[in-house]
Amino acid sequence: MGAASGSYIVAFWFPQEGALEHYVGGLVGAIVFFILALAYQDRIKNYIENIIKRLFNVPSINIFCGSFGFILGLLIAKVINWVFDDLQNMIARAPLKIFSLFSIMNFSFFGYIGFRVGYSKLEELLIYLLPWKFKQDLGSNSVCKILDTSVIIDGRLKEVCLAGFIEGELVLPKFVLSELQHIADSCDIIKRRRGRRGLEILQTMQQSSFCTIVKINEQEFHEIEDVDSKLVTLTKKLKGKLLTNDANLQKIAELQGVQVLNVNELAQSVKILPIKGQHFYVRVIKVGREKGQGIAYLDDGTLVIVERGNSFIGKKIEVEVTSFLQTGTGKMVFAKIKKGMA
Repeated sequence: MGAASGSYIVAFWFPQEGALEHYVGGLVGAIVFFILALAYQDRIKNYIENIIKRLFNVPSINIFCGSFGFILGLLIAKVINWVFDDLQNMIARAPLKIFSLFSIMNFSFFGYIGFRVGYSKLEELLIYLLPWKFKQDLGSNSVCKILDTSVIIDGRLKEVCLAGFIEGELVLPKFVLSELQHIADSCDIIKRRRGRRGLEILQTMQQSSFCTIVKINEQEFHEIEDVDSKLVTLTKKLKGKLLTNDANLQKIAELQGVQVLNVNELAQSVKILPIKGQHFYVRVIKVGREKGQGIAYLDDGTLVIVERGNSFIGKKIEVEVTSFLQTGTGKMVFAKIKKGMA
């Protein structure tokens, strides 16, 4: 690479020189390139490894579409170069250096633009390239779900996906993955465990053949600092749905017209409530807010308020359901102690 660069520089700046000067330029370029490689070999190695790691996280179809756009960009640049080559031949004393610099800039610019357009317009390209497959697929599962950090750490999403209740593509934003890695590296033991648990859940979901595809989205939105705002912006851009357990984020998203899927609400909606008059056993764990009340919980976490249960703290007793109440935070069951135990 150094020899080719040195030879090209000589040909570029001294086009009238002989073959010897080109060989000398190539030799000098090779020596300079070798010295720079030795001096910066660690940085070059780390840079290449980072590129490889990023490529491994990018789905193959994204790389294909980006490469397709890159090739189209080069073809456009080539057509433009033909026009300027004819223009150069028409001008008697046209300086070679100006047109050569233009050619390099032309190929670099259109190649980069083509790659970015191909990478970002993935779905549209797939529809045109493979219409018989992707038009049908996008018609049924076109709405993607964007994952929030809270719903990943929670762990219940994995079970919902494995049960087949989540269709379509799950999108994991890169900034959410970065936040999850930051939590996993936290000095706080509890946060570190939660972060590592979230990463393990993601790995399990990606490896499972029964789970929905998890796609990493590379968009960063550097102009936005807050992660919640980034999530809302990305969801609106992808025209998807936001998967979260964060009630505050849900309110903010819904105010901006974003549809939210809350796993907590799903869990509350599928709970089986006891019927009025039904008997079951609970363990009273603490005193309630009102006088004489005792607090207990069912196996699924449903709150049970036991009338006159304050004197049975720490004991397992049989109670009878009197009523239940739906609140913003969940469902509460009101019960009284079975006759003969009070």
